Amino acid sequence: MKTAAHIFFGIGLFFLVGLVAYFVCSLAFVNDGVGLFNPAVPIEPAGATVLALAIGMAWFPAFYFYKASKNAGGTLPEDNLEAKIEDADPDYGWYSPWSWWPFALSLAAGVIFLGLAVGTWMTIIGGVLLIVAVIGFSFENHRNRLAH
Repeated sequence: MKTAAHIFFGIGLFFLVGLVAYFVCSLAFVNDGVGLFNPAVPIEPAGATVLALAIGMAWFPAFYFYKASKNAGGTLPEDNLEAKIEDADPDYGWYSPWSWWPFALSLAAGVIFLGLAVGTWMTIIGGVLLIVAVIGFSFENHRNRLAH
């Protein structure tokens, strides 16, 4: 993962160099205001925005891979010749396989998105359903036979 972090960081540096070159060329070749070039705004905003977003899109996964490799102790189980299969199996938590609350959450989200097309009143109803579904999903293991 550390190698992937370095690769993505390098891609981001490439776009950063491209952005700096874009700024320098935009300032050096200011035209008389004909066409796309405007002396009041010498840097064309669309290209600068795209390059800045490309830097972010490269550095976000670089940061994630760097933090993940640091949290994994530096060497992943896939890279260790002495590792066992269970070393690469993280704990995902405990989930109820019989729970209906994820279905209720998806229906509530569907009502909210439908409300964006139909009207505000339906979005409000979907929001109330979403709150009820989140509370039910969060506390389903604190009632009845699963209570602590």
